[in-house]
Amino acid sequence: MSGIDSELLELGFSQKGKIDLAIRNVFPNESKFYEQIKQVMWPMLTHLSHTYPSKVQVSTERDKIKFYHDDTWLFLFRVYKNECQISVSRRKASQTLFPKLIDIDNLDIGAIRPGASDYYDINITSEEDASKVVDFLTDALQLTSSTSTSNLATKLTSGVHKAMLNSPLNQILYGPPGTGKTYNTINKSLSIVDPEYLSEYGHDRTKVKDRFDELVIENRIGFVTFHQSFSYEDFVEGLKANSDNGLLSYSVEPGVFKIFCDRASSSNSQVISVDAFENAVLQLQEKYEEAEDRIEMETIRGKTFEIEYAGGATFKIFPHSTESTDPKYVASIANVRKLYLTGSKKGIYNTSYVEGFLVYLKKHFGLKEYVADVVNHESTSQPFVLIIDEINRGNISNIFGELITLIEPSKRAGGAEALSVKLPYSKESFSVPSNLYIIGTMNTADKSLAQVDIALRRRFEFTEMMPKHELLSDVFVKGIDIAKLLKTINQRIELLYDREHTVGHSFFLPLKNEPSIERLGRIFELEILPLLEEYFFEDWERVGQVLGDHLKTEPSLKFIEEKFTDASVLTLMGSDWSQDGIRIYQRNKAALLNPEAYKGIYDAQ
Repeated sequence: MSGIDSELLELGFSQKGKIDLAIRNVFPNESKFYEQIKQVMWPMLTHLSHTYPSKVQVSTERDKIKFYHDDTWLFLFRVYKNECQISVSRRKASQTLFPKLIDIDNLDIGAIRPGASDYYDINITSEEDASKVVDFLTDALQLTSSTSTSNLATKLTSGVHKAMLNSPLNQILYGPPGTGKTYNTINKSLSIVDPEYLSEYGHDRTKVKDRFDELVIENRIGFVTFHQSFSYEDFVEGLKANSDNGLLSYSVEPGVFKIFCDRASSSNSQVISVDAFENAVLQLQEKYEEAEDRIEMETIRGKTFEIEYAGGATFKIFPHSTESTDPKYVASIANVRKLYLTGSKKGIYNTSYVEGFLVYLKKHFGLKEYVADVVNHESTSQPFVLIIDEINRGNISNIFGELITLIEPSKRAGGAEALSVKLPYSKESFSVPSNLYIIGTMNTADKSLAQVDIALRRRFEFTEMMPKHELLSDVFVKGIDIAKLLKTINQRIELLYDREHTVGHSFFLPLKNEPSIERLGRIFELEILPLLEEYFFEDWERVGQVLGDHLKTEPSLKFIEEKFTDASVLTLMGSDWSQDGIRIYQRNKAALLNPEAYKGIYDAQ
């Protein structure tokens, strides 16, 4: 990469999705002071964006980078081959944020002068001056207290880089119900997409969840649940029927997986926020909805065509060169975005129309020209995460189809054995990007690991998540040891059934905030007992054994009791009727509010 080495582009500021930074050869790599100045510039940007994530902006021009805070600029950097100029704001806002900036008057550099009433210009013409400026800004911004600026850069850089390297591209969290599989996908996702934030606020679940929700809104993280009716058409792409004045037509609609792959493919570390592009597309949609007819556009060669776009991931194309009212030309908004961000036409279907669409956005909706020469630079793609909940409940062969091969790390775009396929409906060439991480969850009570599609098992890493009764070690309700209760229940389930059908700790976590016998009774009545009944196919005797009823001498403490006594059976059926071993059971609701009944699970009397 010319000018900025790729590791510095992973310093973490873009992970927050707050800064739209486009650096395209701003600084010449052969600059005499480049190595020194970048040691303070990049930690400064990271420090500002982490401390004031919603207020910091960065503006890049041909030969300079400018830092803003709430529309007030703080610093401006210009680096030439034999000279560097740094402008430091003297405004009240910058001095409030960084009081030590006022000490700039004492900086022992000959070429420092007021550029105007509100800023200082510092012209650096020697390595000694450059070192002084680096030291001054490091101290004034308090970039680090115990380590050097370069160490800070290394530390910040390694967070994102190591998280991406250490996280498998395809992983599945599996275990019994209630073990926190879906809960932990949030932490897993942040450890990939924003590891610095997770490291700083991992102890605060509210902040972690809020950050997760932000990334979902920004389309960095997606969520989908598989079920028996989920299909290839929902996941990858399919045909959608449309009716226009009674005329039926069909269009190709991308599924959630293809949409996410397209977005991940068109992202890079220089730019992750494409708000300007999205706003232009939204304006186009509003214009189409208000118009009485289709919108007319032109290709680069001057050929006219019309489009229909009412939102979504694709738009219909109607070339003037054909008289057909349904030419079945469709193009992808993701491809328009990709062309805008990268300038590359590689892999784009219906290229001339995509290009014409982009030209129209620039001409009519003020979409500014993107920084040139994108395709001539390396890029470090930003990570995206797609969470597939209950992945084992869907028919994997039907849902993934031919793409099950493409999700392998080595088969992904840029991999050692990269493969692509032509999709059956759109006829587009398609590959899975290497910056898309797939996290699945799997309930082993629904389908055991041994029954999972072998193609899925071979391409995913599996992380077991079992009940952790120790998380409940501080929970007591009316003298009931909840951790011991859960541990005993699960040990009996393992003996009577297997470990894949145990009970997760999350069922009992509400007791941490509400340690009452009434809350425990609701948990048992509405969650635990129905789950055990499902596990043992309403074999009430075994359900009772799991709860220790067979060891209790006091009938009132049993959760499961016989519904009919011998006397009531005699009255109902007469003396000639024989039960032949039949026993009818029912729940003992009174036991649900009796603390001794729960204690009897692990300490039978």
